[in-house]
Amino acid sequence: MHYTGIESIEELQQVLLRDVDTWLTADEAVKYGIGDIVEGRRICAEAAHVR
Repeated sequence: MHYTGIESIEELQQVLLRDVDTWLTADEAVKYGIGDIVEGRRICAEAAHVR
C-alpha cells in the first residue's frame, strides 16, 4: 500500500484481494498506482481498412 494509490486495507481487499482472480484494466492499474503509464496500440486509418 505504501507505493500504490490504495489507501486502506479495506480498499485493498475490495479492489485486489477478492475471492476470485481480479483483472484490472490498464487505466485501473494507473489509478491504483500499480502501473505508471498506459501506452495503446496506434492503428493508422489505412490498416483499419484491411481488405
